[in-house]
Amino acid sequence: AALDWNALATGRGGRLHARLEAHIGRADVLALTGDLLPADVRSIMPATAASLSLQADGNVSRLTLDRLEADVAGVVRLTAKGNAADLLTGQRSGHFDWTLRTGNPAPLGRLLPSSLAFPRGLSARGDLRFQGDDYRANLRVSASGGRLDVGARAGLSSERYAAQVTARDFPLGAFLPDLPLGDFSGSLKASGQGFD
Repeated sequence: AALDWNALATGRGGRLHARLEAHIGRADVLALTGDLLPADVRSIMPATAASLSLQADGNVSRLTLDRLEADVAGVVRLTAKGNAADLLTGQRSGHFDWTLRTGNPAPLGRLLPSSLAFPRGLSARGDLRFQGDDYRANLRVSASGGRLDVGARAGLSSERYAAQVTARDFPLGAFLPDLPLGDFSGSLKASGQGFD
């Protein structure tokens, strides 16, 4: 990593170059958490608990996230990339895309109540866009042949918000195995003003 401190001030130039490759093992997590980590979690933790890869360049006037990859013990993998501009001003803008995929959810399942589950092969992708105080996000979750689409937007200054959720054959029973639920299709829209 290389950091010119001017990269943290608007209009001062300077560049940040960050490259990070990190692997956190079971021994590292146990050393950091000590007895705070429950015994049932310690017993299922794999040798390599997590890995992180990051590549970013720029400054507060123009920042590019070339790559973010995080893997938690083969259970879940997150990737993201995007860019942002004028981060410290009211004219800030940006766009980030991300994906999330589950691998083997069995270790996670041992931590959840038996009434909740994560199906193998669950995936999600989405994006976040912002311009000034206006934010928009989209999300698609896919599981067992079904999908759930969510679109949301919020204006922080105006305190206006709106969201739309649409499900097509979304397998609720795969997430709530104790309930006699099948696939769900439907939609919901909500909007309003005021955050308190």
